[in-house]
Parts: sequence; structure tokens; C-alpha cells
Amino acid sequence: MTPARKSFIIELVAAIGMAFVISVLLGLGYGKVNWTVSGILVVLAALMVCVPHFIISRPKKFSQKEIDTLRALAEKERLKLIQRLGWHWVVRDTSLCRLDNKTNKVIESVDRRILTEVWGINTDEGPFLEDFWFLCICNGQEYSIASELFTNDILDWFFALYGFDHEAYMQCMACADNRKTLLWRRCPQNQDTTQEEKP
Repeated sequence: MTPARKSFIIELVAAIGMAFVISVLLGLGYGKVNWTVSGILVVLAALMVCVPHFIISRPKKFSQKEIDTLRALAEKERLKLIQRLGWHWVVRDTSLCRLDNKTNKVIESVDRRILTEVWGINTDEGPFLEDFWFLCICNGQEYSIASELFTNDILDWFFALYGFDHEAYMQCMACADNRKTLLWRRCPQNQDTTQEEKP
């Protein structure tokens, strides 16, 4: 039995028991127990426990079609942003490159071989404004990549860094405050950089 189910059963039994005891005490106070009223109180008590557990707090389950629609909308918005900015980020070999949309020339790049730190930057301006970035530091220079521009390839590039703090990244995804979180730092133990290169 899961802790959540165990907690629900305890709450339900306690609520029903309390409602029954109160109804009996009230009935004795009037000289006669009204079992109809007792039953109504018990049912109401059960509903007060069940409704939050099974209706209010139940998370919405998305169908695969809804998930695909949301992904398509996100990709559409990403492409709109890329068109407006005039550039986009892609993965090329060991580097993240910012390319000009028209010429496809590299404007700047983040080479994994000289990458020293990766930070997660959160702001409290979401969800209608951008509120999360990766901040990459290479030889003292800083490069920021907004989450609106993320692709699976870009995320995989970061996730493949040996020692990348996935738990800290998940905390960043749930954060709605102004915060700077260290996600990865080069050290003697991860000089090879990628997960695949480590035994």
C-alpha cells in the first residue's frame, strides 16, 4: 500500500468515525438518535475526504494526441522566435553554434572541449516572458541560450556532460524565482567532458 493511499484511508476512517460519534452524541442530547441524520453526516464526511483526493487534486492526464499538439505548438513558437531573432542554435560535433539564419554562418560557438561551467539562470518573469537560460562559460566568456530555443539535440548536448547535475536542472525547471544554479563545472574528474568517454 502506498503512503498516499494509506493516508487517504486513515483520513476517511477518521472523518466517518467522527461524524458518527457527533451524530450519536447530538441524538443522545435530544433523547433519541436519528439514524437518518447520522447516515447523512457520515456520507458528507466521506465526501469531504474523497472530493479533494479524487477530483480536485487529480492531475490531468494528457492523451498522446494532446501531447503531440502541445509539442507542435512549442516548435511553431520556437521557429517564430528564430525568425524574429535572425539566428538559431545548433549542435555541430563537440560545439554549440549560433548560426545566422540567412547565411548559415557561425556567429559564435561554445566548444565543449574548453567549456568550464554551465549555470541555470531562472527569473520570476515567466510564464509569458522567458524565464530560464543555460549560461555557458568558456575561457571567461559567457554565452546564454534561452529555453525557448532548446531542441532535443541541444538538451542532449548538455545532458551528456560528465557530472552534469540533472537533479539541480529539474529544480530549475520547477523554480519561479530569481536564481542562479550551478549545473556543471569542469574538474579533474571530468576532463573528458562527456558521459560516453568515461568508463
